[in-house]
Amino acid sequence: MAAKALPANENTSTDFRNWIIKESVGNESGAHIDVTADQDYTQYDMIIVPHTPPESAWCGIMDHGVDEDEETTMHVTEGIQIDSLQIAPASTFTVFGQQVWYDPITKLYSDTEDAGLWLVGYVIIATNTQGVMRFEKRRYAVPGEAT
Repeated sequence: MAAKALPANENTSTDFRNWIIKESVGNESGAHIDVTADQDYTQYDMIIVPHTPPESAWCGIMDHGVDEDEETTMHVTEGIQIDSLQIAPASTFTVFGQQVWYDPITKLYSDTEDAGLWLVGYVIIATNTQGVMRFEKRRYAVPGEAT
């Protein structure tokens, strides 16, 4: 799959999701890890990969688009800032520090914890008029519980 170019801004792209906006300084160790894809991914999709201890998992952004069972790398650095418009219907991200939950099946972010979702970060800029929110990504995702 071909690599996608970063858009000039959120108003100039029809596929604006999970763009890494700002790298975290001083967290370069372990920035990328090798994984085998558990499903098809497009470049910049978020991926959750099981990790030890079992109550957490790697939380990363795909470096490249891949097909299921292919080996690739993902960007796992903690503290990177990501802009995304992959927001679940009825979810609103309006408060600084609000938890960001991710559904690896739908590849959408939710504002509500639930079983099957993973805590992947915290809002730093609320959803704007173009539907894009910015969050700071965790290195390890935490599984949600049924509400």
